[in-house]
Amino acid sequence: MEASVEERLEADQLLEYAGKYDVALIGDDRYTSEALETCGAKALCKWGTGIDSIHLQTAERLGINVHNTPNAFSEPVAES
Repeated sequence: MEASVEERLEADQLLEYAGKYDVALIGDDRYTSEALETCGAKALCKWGTGIDSIHLQTAERLGINVHNTPNAFSEPVAES
């Protein structure tokens, strides 16, 4: 089976992984209240700084740790 790579998973797509992982390394995936309540994750590790795609109130209520990587994109690769 060939794996496909998508830029972002929507909440309904995340549900197929529910209960399979304790920790998720995520990008801009949509962790809505429903996705968080179903996923069974203990921690979400966001590459990058923005965590606006994660419903933080639900994550806090469920005891899910949410982490990001501050300053991940602060150093330029090149200057023009």
